[in-house]
Amino acid sequence: SSQQALAACYPNCTEPPEPIVTELMKNGGFQSTPDLTSWTVSGTASVVTSGGGVCSLGDRCALLGGGGLWVNSYDSIRQSVSLPSTAKKIQISFSVYAYAFSQSLWTSGEIFTFSLVDSYGRNIRTLKEISPNNYYFQGGYTGWKRFGPFDVTDLKGRSVRVTAKVSRWYSTDNLQWRVDGVSATATY
Repeated sequence: SSQQALAACYPNCTEPPEPIVTELMKNGGFQSTPDLTSWTVSGTASVVTSGGGVCSLGDRCALLGGGGLWVNSYDSIRQSVSLPSTAKKIQISFSVYAYAFSQSLWTSGEIFTFSLVDSYGRNIRTLKEISPNNYYFQGGYTGWKRFGPFDVTDLKGRSVRVTAKVSRWYSTDNLQWRVDGVSATATY
């Protein structure tokens, strides 16, 4: 047993400490009320309440692009997060679900971007960029897809804005992009 092994080498050895994992995001599952507590919203981004299982965690998730985006506009949600300088590892992950009401929407002019930006809105790192033309789905419901964990340990000690954004550059049709389970963890 580990206790016997520890006793056999005492006093020159100790058990390695269990890693401590801390969640850095607030309301990453969008369950807090009011709807987007801890998030800054641009455009028509909102929260969907899931009566029919449209959210991956709990009964609420963020909705981007579902409020009728105009050409050359965007919806976004973002949250400022300090990445601790003392962490051994920092990882970010999220889930996304895209839904189109018709097959023609899969070629619409929208793009979903999940990125880290600075306080001026300048891109630090794009973690995932998805357009209907390059995504894994082909029409109809796609189901939820988990992305990450993305290792961002090299950014420790910085303050970043974790950002989900849907941009439209043409077409008047729009997809619904749902975001849930946004997580940034620091391991010590």
